[in-house]
Amino acid sequence: FVVLHSSGGGEILVGMGVKELWTKALGDFRDEDLRYLHSLADKRVVIDTSAWVHRLDPRHDVAYARSSEPGYPSLGVKTSFAAKHRAMAELGFKCIYVFDGKTPDVKKLENERRRKEAELAKVEYDQKMHVVMDRNAGNVGIFDVSDAEPQDILKSRRDTARPTAEDFASLCQWMDENNIEYVQAPFEADAQMTQLVKDGKAGAAITEDGDLIVYRTAHICSRTKIDTQHPERSKCQYFDFGKLTRGDYSAEIAKGNRIDYLEEISCLLGNDYIARLYGNGPATVLQGKNGKHPLIDQYIDHVQSGKPERDFLLEVERSNRKNSHPDGYWTERFIQCRNLICHYPVFKKEGSQVKIIPLNPLPADVSYDEWGTLIGFEKHPQEYLQNGALSEYYSMETIASLDCSRSCRLGPRYTSEENSSVDSRELLPIYAKLDFDKVPVELQPASVLRYWLLHRGISTTENEGDNDVRSLVQHAIEEKRVVLPPSMTLEPVKWVGFEPLAEAELGDEYDDWNQKYFQKLRQMMLVDDEYINRHFGTERAQYTREKALNLLKGGYIDASSIRIRNVKSDLRQPGESLIAVKFQCLSSERSILHNVYVVFENKGGGEYVPTPCSYCGCENGAFFCSHMLCFLFFLRLVQTTSLSQSEYEEVLPENPKITQSGITLIWINLSSKRPSL
Repeated sequence: FVVLHSSGGGEILVGMGVKELWTKALGDFRDEDLRYLHSLADKRVVIDTSAWVHRLDPRHDVAYARSSEPGYPSLGVKTSFAAKHRAMAELGFKCIYVFDGKTPDVKKLENERRRKEAELAKVEYDQKMHVVMDRNAGNVGIFDVSDAEPQDILKSRRDTARPTAEDFASLCQWMDENNIEYVQAPFEADAQMTQLVKDGKAGAAITEDGDLIVYRTAHICSRTKIDTQHPERSKCQYFDFGKLTRGDYSAEIAKGNRIDYLEEISCLLGNDYIARLYGNGPATVLQGKNGKHPLIDQYIDHVQSGKPERDFLLEVERSNRKNSHPDGYWTERFIQCRNLICHYPVFKKEGSQVKIIPLNPLPADVSYDEWGTLIGFEKHPQEYLQNGALSEYYSMETIASLDCSRSCRLGPRYTSEENSSVDSRELLPIYAKLDFDKVPVELQPASVLRYWLLHRGISTTENEGDNDVRSLVQHAIEEKRVVLPPSMTLEPVKWVGFEPLAEAELGDEYDDWNQKYFQKLRQMMLVDDEYINRHFGTERAQYTREKALNLLKGGYIDASSIRIRNVKSDLRQPGESLIAVKFQCLSSERSILHNVYVVFENKGGGEYVPTPCSYCGCENGAFFCSHMLCFLFFLRLVQTTSLSQSEYEEVLPENPKITQSGITLIWINLSSKRPSL
């Protein structure tokens, strides 16, 4: 877990894995090229199911599906999994999905924190809805809501979305129906994945969790991008633990005999179970600061000299000026967590027999009965799994039997209100039914409303703004438009960045991502008012244009993140040559960076190519958003300034996310030396 330090010195665990392990401790591994998945020789992989589900949380479509009235949580998750699994199957992979089991005692506080966060978000969301609904009680034809309220309410709504047991139960049912192999771990999935690789059940694990490196998993696929439309384009970065031990990655954690102390490195850097002490970043732990020996090497020298481990850890703990825990707390936590990582409880299946064993053999002076105490558990690991045989738990029957009619959790079904000619046993498409009494049209996400319209045979284009979409919904309600039957339901385009595109090689410097974007962008068609009007309408939400300008003037585009490369697409014509620009843009509503992809025709005077080629990770990014429009304004400056790229970037306002100075609009000084609009 990434450890964030609050202003009061407290620590908050977020994310997953060992802090900065991928980026700061693995040398040049991240510089290696991505490999096509189909090129891997061993196509047996284990996949962390919970991690895939949790990775859907930040995506607005899944967050809205979980919090919708009525809800579509499991349908959204199942649809995502089905598309990915189908792509993997087409590539010849045999996938084993691993589910988390019981929560270890040392992680219960973190899970409780997450639960309370979701509960507080729900209270906040309900309060905001209550204020708006009370204000509009009795109003007819007019809905009184400020410009800021809808986005504020939607943010709170997204914060309420968390995976549910029904999500996992529906996935289990789907896997049963399709004869897909899965395993429920006794505790954490990542340790069980490592055991499955050790047992020869799989050749690699697909994960973004650095814990598997600490567990010494032989092969790991990270940065895995599964192209559900073109599986043959799917890629990953392939980690080989053997190369790490041989020093091929020039990694800090492999220097000297550090490879034997990965568990200790993990605990010093901070992980799922123990927070990093203030100041103990990769530089301190692995490189040494202020002329001091690296902390991990100090530790190794201490214990190898025969001195008590606790003495060293206590000294580190007591010298930390921001440690607010009782004396000795961090030291004991360190020892327990190190032991847990090394001797994690996992299942081992031999034939039909399943037993629970430590991931690595217990120390010679520790008996099997003392295992729980060694790893900080309140009781022996097997005692947590007393309900039923271990083989039943291994096959996930404890969750599979959560609900005898799990399919009902996928979402609502057709009724006479939606379409009287359709069998009531048929599931409705996602968002085909929305309760506008509970969540009025004015407070619904525009992306959700577009689905609602689509399932009634009304397609929308990028030229329709949010207000246009809401007007279309109101008209459809007045006309009592029914939901199309399943055989006619339209499938929305899969708006996932770069799924419609393929890499292209033209023999120039743009055959890979390149930071030199100035010359190429200046060859594009000149962006002027007519250009903007042609793509985004003349009167379309002036608010969006103003917002886009403010983003640019406020330095919300991170110019240092801009990359450009050759791509191609078959969407408009076979093999059309295009140029893709990717960059990060800070959200105007939240302190997060959106990944934005803007695509142009790859020729002199090339023009903007709309969605689904161009795409942004924000709520409206599947259609049109201020972040994409902001880049067109950015392009306009590039095309009209006499400055070089370096001079241009120097005078642009700095991104607040990078400067950490807060979100503040810094207006561009339109002097003769600076670009102007």
